[in-house]
Amino acid sequence: STCVNHHAMKDANKTRSGNLASSGIGTIDCIRHNFKRPNSVGDLQKGEKYINMNYLFFSSMSHSDFVSLTMSYDIVCQWHLYLWLRTMSFPHHFHIDLDGKKVTFLVLKFHLPAHVEKCQTVFSFNLTRGVGRADGEAPERGWSDINPLSSQTKQMGPASRREIIDDHFWDSNHKKVIGSGTGTLALIC
Repeated sequence: STCVNHHAMKDANKTRSGNLASSGIGTIDCIRHNFKRPNSVGDLQKGEKYINMNYLFFSSMSHSDFVSLTMSYDIVCQWHLYLWLRTMSFPHHFHIDLDGKKVTFLVLKFHLPAHVEKCQTVFSFNLTRGVGRADGEAPERGWSDINPLSSQTKQMGPASRREIIDDHFWDSNHKKVIGSGTGTLALIC
């Protein structure tokens, strides 16, 4: 693919983070339930680099057993190309046995129009069986809740910063579990 005109890819090369240990965080989310997955939140250095997102993805999936997995990412057209090859640079427990498993890569619906025409058909949620009416935007929805933490955590030490972020995401996941019964009831009534 020649899809390269995306903020995530351009921002990876910006140096606005100066001497900061982290320029932000990346997450791996369940797009069906909008939860942060276990072992799926990590620091980014100077934007979203493949190595960071690879680590988060393989770390999150290393304890998961699945038959079918739909992976969405705003730059999945580029990211997925050498994903399985890149796993070889990670410890063995991060490797995913793909025998008998189906992995589908899709671009988040909101981001899809920014891609070239080929990507808009190959990586479209609308043209993929088995994804229902999902849009893949779960990772993007939570940023409005987490962004205010940046001003509180940017001058913290790494352990304190990590604890605050983990607590925030744990609380968010917990509230979704507690509210799931009421939310489901509202959908069927």
